[in-house]
Amino acid sequence: MTKNTADANPAGGVRCLALSVDIGAGHRRAAEALCEAILRLRPGSQDHIVEALPYLGPGAEKLAKDLYFGVLKDAPDLWGMFYKQRTLVDVFRPFSEFLDDLRTHKLAPVIKSFQPDVIFAMHPIACGLAGALSRGGRADCPVVAVLTDFDGHPAWIAKGIDLYLAPIPQVARDLERQGLPTGTVAVTGIPLRAGFENIRNVKTACSSLGLNNGLFTILLLGGGLGLGPILETIEALATLEGPIQLALIAGNNRELAQSARILVNRCSIPLHVRGLVENIWEYLRAADVVISKPGGLTCAEVLAVGVPFIALAPIPGQEQANCDALVQAGVALHAPSAQAACTAVKRLLRSPQLRHEMSQAALQLGCPTAARKAAQEVLALIEKH
Repeated sequence: MTKNTADANPAGGVRCLALSVDIGAGHRRAAEALCEAILRLRPGSQDHIVEALPYLGPGAEKLAKDLYFGVLKDAPDLWGMFYKQRTLVDVFRPFSEFLDDLRTHKLAPVIKSFQPDVIFAMHPIACGLAGALSRGGRADCPVVAVLTDFDGHPAWIAKGIDLYLAPIPQVARDLERQGLPTGTVAVTGIPLRAGFENIRNVKTACSSLGLNNGLFTILLLGGGLGLGPILETIEALATLEGPIQLALIAGNNRELAQSARILVNRCSIPLHVRGLVENIWEYLRAADVVISKPGGLTCAEVLAVGVPFIALAPIPGQEQANCDALVQAGVALHAPSAQAACTAVKRLLRSPQLRHEMSQAALQLGCPTAARKAAQEVLALIEKH
């Protein structure tokens, strides 16, 4: 592909093409945050976020999502077992690369039309496609893998990737230890929205969010997939005594929000229910503890504000890997069930020292400026290309 050299001038705006996979909300939100950060650094930049699954073949998007969600619902341990078989990735890599090479012709019109200065791969599937675009000569621009989980799983590695953006140093070491066929690794954190950059060490008043000041605030996050025992956890926490309040951010999960609102009058402690909010960083900063499924972006957001985290019922696979990484770092407690989450809250209520230690560990590991750091790495890469 031939570019207009004036259009590719790195001193001006750049065109960012992100290949995402919309299983959960985290991959796309990270892509949006990174593209927004590049726009702030390079006014006039443009972005185009593309769902990658349809480019795998006819009906691939529905099949992949039905299979994934079906396994998570009916046989989660099977998915976890498959995820752990890391050597299988290397065994099947030549075959998957062959298929990805065949699929790139479907993406070629998108590349030709948009003429990106950089391609972001926000998911392992996207890494395979993006790497194939690069090694096949269909994309004359750098390709960047943006890891959105706290695990350097080999599925993220692809020939043709120029740069891997890792969330924490341990993930960078894991990637490098496996041997990268192309590219280098930089530790930037998972890209977060601009609102996280200035929120650290600024406690948000509960009253500004419609919550009660002076109460120990437990924030529950519904997550992009709407999975997990959130309602059961609310019912378990409602049995606690003391100056406590619960706040649920249900996001786009209207069914969860509706069901939770039914519980409001049955709870012996205040329960506040919110749907989709644009200022999630303020709710996180108002919280004394956060309970959520440990999706990668959620973990990054919690770390960025330095709030103790209870990882609720991790899905075997990437969520369990996220949970393990955060527990090992001292920033999270593992709660495999609603009752376990309630027990963890009791432990934190009894120990302000533990809450302080978890908060400090989170602040050390988190990166509220991750999007800016990632954008700087990307712009430097474009200039070298």
